[in-house]
Amino acid sequence: MYLNGKRVLPRFIAGKRLPVFDGSPFGPLSGEIVLITSSDSTVFGVEIKVKGVTINREAFGMTPLDLGNHYLAGEIHADFLPITSDRTNFIQDVPEYIAFQEAMDRIAVQIRQFARSQAVQREKRRGTRTLRQVLDHIAEALKKNEEFATWVGMAAEEAGVSSDVKAKREKRENAPPAKPKRRAPDQKRMVTQTITSSAVMRKLKAGRLGITCRIDHFGAGCPPAYSEGNIVYINRDHPLYLAAEKTRERLFAHIARLVTQEIVVMKTPPAVRKGFAIQNKLLTDALSAGKSEEANTSA
Repeated sequence: MYLNGKRVLPRFIAGKRLPVFDGSPFGPLSGEIVLITSSDSTVFGVEIKVKGVTINREAFGMTPLDLGNHYLAGEIHADFLPITSDRTNFIQDVPEYIAFQEAMDRIAVQIRQFARSQAVQREKRRGTRTLRQVLDHIAEALKKNEEFATWVGMAAEEAGVSSDVKAKREKRENAPPAKPKRRAPDQKRMVTQTITSSAVMRKLKAGRLGITCRIDHFGAGCPPAYSEGNIVYINRDHPLYLAAEKTRERLFAHIARLVTQEIVVMKTPPAVRKGFAIQNKLLTDALSAGKSEEANTSA
């Protein structure tokens, strides 16, 4: 179609496109729904069309929070819907519209499930990439610090450590196993919880021992990190993690801080963990106070 000598093209909306095809006793529903990252009000909402004409836009109760910070766009064709005389809305107290709403409720459930699965995969990819970078950088840092390299079982020749440090490492490895330490309830929950589908796990390869890091959902009530044996557990639900994941650089720094913190805790007296716990508590409270101040300022 041409207008004033220029070809008119449909507007393209970039995003994840989901085809829609459902039925009702009064006729079929067809079209596509697009999940977009933009909050542009000119495209927000799904266009409901009757015989090719847009009558209304609806979100069907779905918010960006339900859709992993995505917005709805797209169009649904339902030619059987009765419209008002001014052609700006639908007649809603009729069986046709009720059947349409029931069909869209089913479609909305599927869209929410798809959006959640996409959010989990995106979160896992980002966590995997960041954790890999963190462990690679920590491995390089350990090679430059021979007095700490053997803490994680890094071979002396790999770390470039002296024979004295190597002898201390062998003495520590041959020592009798330490008595199991008592865990707090939240620490026990982190160790015993079943691995979730969104968990990210990676190993810092260092000689015979190494360190395995696991980033997972442990709940906001659990500490930001905990270690037992050679496994470091990082809590994705902690307020400090949620604040750090807004940017790649802050997330990298946060995970690196927690991993190196737990490396220190593994080889130092229990009082050191208490010191780090106090630090994390102060950081969390400071973050909470900052958010409250921002809320009061905006109000």
